[in-house]
Amino acid sequence: MWVFPIALAKKILPETSSIENNQTNLFEGWFSVGCSLIGVWVLAKALPALVSYITSDYIGQKLYPESYVQNPDWLLMLYFNIFQLLFGLWLFLGGKGLKKILL
Repeated sequence: MWVFPIALAKKILPETSSIENNQTNLFEGWFSVGCSLIGVWVLAKALPALVSYITSDYIGQKLYPESYVQNPDWLLMLYFNIFQLLFGLWLFLGGKGLKKILL
């Protein structure tokens, strides 16, 4: 009498290990997509700032070579934006994030 309900329940309900495995895969997928989107956001902030710092310094030195004075924080901001660019690339490309977005 007890065998029939258990056998029926095993056929109807999915195994708990497959549910946990699906939840783990779902979490990993969302995590990699989230990291990729944060990486794109960081890249969108770092790349224009880096281009702006480099071009303004180059143009300032070429147009006004005698009177151009570089901001004392320029080198620090350049290093910070390079670090931000590398961090954004790591977030975007790391953890199979690009593969999850494209495939």
